[in-house]
Amino acid sequence: MMSTDHVVGTGTPASRLKALYHASMTEKSHLRLKAFARSLAKDGTDEQKQLVQDWQANKHGALDQPRSDANIALASTCSSTTKTGRRKKRGQ
Repeated sequence: MMSTDHVVGTGTPASRLKALYHASMTEKSHLRLKAFARSLAKDGTDEQKQLVQDWQANKHGALDQPRSDANIALASTCSSTTKTGRRKKRGQ
């Protein structure tokens, strides 16, 4: 087990939810993490409900940064050159 003495701050919603999950493994050991989160969203405290909402939002990309125009252009260029390179050429 890793020591959490060096951790600063509250942690991500995922790490806090997993900590709650592992702490309650003896009580509800038959539940998976997603089912545990659903049970907290239904029966947990307001803080636990907010934690589950934040966790689900982050899983669905709430913190993802949008792709830049340069990144989109580079991906398009790489894709087209890869397709061109795979095409059979005449005489081969």
